[in-house]
Amino acid sequence: MLRLTAFLLPLAAAVMAIQQAAAVWAPAPIGPTIEDLMQRSFGGAASRSYDDLVLGNSRIFRGVNPDKLGVAAYNFAYDNDSFNQSYFKLKFLEARGVRFNTLVLGVDYFEFAFVSGSRNATYGAYLGPEYLKDYAPPGTRASALASKALHPVDEGAFNVYMSLGFTRPAARLFTVTLGRALGDTQPPLPRMFMRDNGQYVVDGDARRDWDLIRRDPARLPFQVDYFRKTLAWARERHVATILVMPPVREVELSSYAPGVVAEFDGWLAREAAASGAVYLNYTNDPAFSTADFSDITHLTEAGADKFSALLGRDLA
Repeated sequence: MLRLTAFLLPLAAAVMAIQQAAAVWAPAPIGPTIEDLMQRSFGGAASRSYDDLVLGNSRIFRGVNPDKLGVAAYNFAYDNDSFNQSYFKLKFLEARGVRFNTLVLGVDYFEFAFVSGSRNATYGAYLGPEYLKDYAPPGTRASALASKALHPVDEGAFNVYMSLGFTRPAARLFTVTLGRALGDTQPPLPRMFMRDNGQYVVDGDARRDWDLIRRDPARLPFQVDYFRKTLAWARERHVATILVMPPVREVELSSYAPGVVAEFDGWLAREAAASGAVYLNYTNDPAFSTADFSDITHLTEAGADKFSALLGRDLA
């Protein structure tokens, strides 16, 4: 066992070193680091002028192209973000004197059901100790809340899936390159690029029959509280708020029990009306099909551009 470990450790270190080095000369296919993304995301949000601020989770981060909204806009969403991250991002911008007219806040039927702390080492540096107060040391009750699974499946497996597909898809690059070297032209290398605001776009092909997911529609009081704090923050500063539910694939909708989605839509509409916001729901928009999705839930680059243009018209 010791000999095997002694053999594998240098090999693993070499692979990591090669990937890090490759990220310098081939950042598009290898993928940016979390630090690269956060530096661009927070830096741009704090230094630019824009009318519309976009916040939300990965479906908004990868599904809204701010250049297609028809006004100066900034997409400050990110993977696994929920309403506590969105609220403290608003506080982060306010502390730096950033002002905007409209808040475009993404919502999802599963977004109230988890509290993610997967990037707290990085987020804590930007969002500060007040944000970190909600995350306690391991083994405490608050820690159990903070680590609640993103979905009612293995969170670790889902994070590996997201990392391979969206953050640093070196494994996919390697297998495709090896296949090409052996004379295989399939599958094609997906288009991957990073916008200057830190949005990392990776295209793929949704599979009608194979894609499956289970979603949790629970509304944790923790996230409901931050959701309402976010709406109150905007209302008190006379910032118009638009709640946006992006298009959802039928395979994802079928994971919810009958009546859950309709009840959730009613609740979101009532919450919006109570705070002076507007709820735009694109769940079943007929303009979108499986071809517009890169996987179970995220839009392709072309699908995101189509959705963003539609959203921009509706915002106008």
